[in-house]
Order: sequence, then structure tokens, then C-alpha cells
Amino acid sequence: LAHVHEQAERDGTRDVLRAWRSRTRLVTWILMVVAGLSGFGAALAVLGDGGRPVNVVWTLGGLLGVHLFSLLLWAGGLGLGGEASGGAFGRAWLWLSRKVAPGDSDAVLVPRALLGLLAPAGLVRWWLGAVTHGLWLVALCGASLGLFVAFSVRSYGFVWETTILPAEAFVAFLEGLGRMPAWLGFSIPDAETIRASGARIIDDEAGRLAWSSWLFGCMVVYGIMPRALLWVGCLVRLRAGCR
Repeated sequence: LAHVHEQAERDGTRDVLRAWRSRTRLVTWILMVVAGLSGFGAALAVLGDGGRPVNVVWTLGGLLGVHLFSLLLWAGGLGLGGEASGGAFGRAWLWLSRKVAPGDSDAVLVPRALLGLLAPAGLVRWWLGAVTHGLWLVALCGASLGLFVAFSVRSYGFVWETTILPAEAFVAFLEGLGRMPAWLGFSIPDAETIRASGARIIDDEAGRLAWSSWLFGCMVVYGIMPRALLWVGCLVRLRAGCR
């Protein structure tokens, strides 16, 4: 092993690897900033400026819809292996890490060699999966921060709307979504508040606090927690496989 390290130092391989790692760290930080700002901006966009009531169903769908859809795609592609199972963010990160390498340098071969090492052990899915879930985690934390900032400086009324569905269906649906956040201590609207929100805008203090806590709780339980667990799980599988 010592001979291999000495050879790598003599032929410049170690320098190429160090340079590639430095560039990929920069790419990772850039994507993290973009993901965080995108999540923050998405939260402000779906809530609006407070001039109109917040439709709780549309708001939650706008914040978690793409996340849940991408999660299903990742789970479906998990059995495919390779780059296809790493998720969109993971593939974007890998593509950028290749593009930042100088074209006349051996650095363009580093990610290709790394894929060649990880693929036979089935570790590419966990490597790129860790990147994907990590960036989604940053985006969802940014969205939660956006909710907190907006709720702190603006007053919102809350409502849900339907034309053809019975009101009790929405009551059962919203109560069901709030059950797991309630286990973690988040306040959720009671059945009477949910029913009232379908008939008029809830803008009293107790109703606003209950609905805002419900939104926060759903973001944590159905957004942040799954991504955090999957991110940690991918890292554990990757490190165990690399050993």
C-alpha cells in the first residue's frame, strides 16, 4: 500500500484527486445554496403576500408534491442500479462534477474511475442517493424556514375548498395527515375548525396557530424526516460497502 501511495505521488495522481475533490466540494456547496434558496422561495410563493387566504391543501401539495413524486421515482429506480437510481439531484451533481474538470487534464477520468470502482459492488445507487437526499433535505429545510419567516411577519387566513367532494372527506383527510405530526407535539386543527375552514376563512388567532402548526408538522413528518432518514441510510450503506 505504501508503494502505491508513493507511485501516486510521483505520477501526479494524488494531485489530480485532490483537485477533483476540491472542485466537487465547490459544486456541492453551490447546489446546496441553490436548493436552499429554491425551497425558501417556493414557500414564499405558495403562501403569497397575505392578501389572499391560504388554501391548506394546495399549499401542502405545492411544497411536498414534487418531493414525494421524486421519492417514488427514486424508490422505483433503486433496483436498476448505476446512475439511474441516484435521483435527479445526484445525476446533476455527477454531471457538474465532470464538467468542472479541465478538458486537458486526467481529472476528467476521476469520476469515471470512481464509478467503475463502485458499480461492481452496487454502491453507485447509495453514493448518488446520498447526494440526492442531502440536497432535497436542504431544499425542504429552506422551505420550512420560508414558512417560519412568512408566518412571523405576515398574517394569513386559512381555508380549504371543494366543489364536488363532501366536506367530511376533507375533514377525514386533513385529520389523517395531522395525526403523525400530532404525535411529535405539533398542534393540529380540531374537526370543528377544519369544517369551519371549508365554509369561511379562518383568521382568528387560535385557528391561525393551529393551521400554521399543522403545515409545519406535515413538512417535518412527510418531507424532512423521510429525506433525513434516507440520507443517513445511504451514507451508512455507502461507507459499509466502501470498507
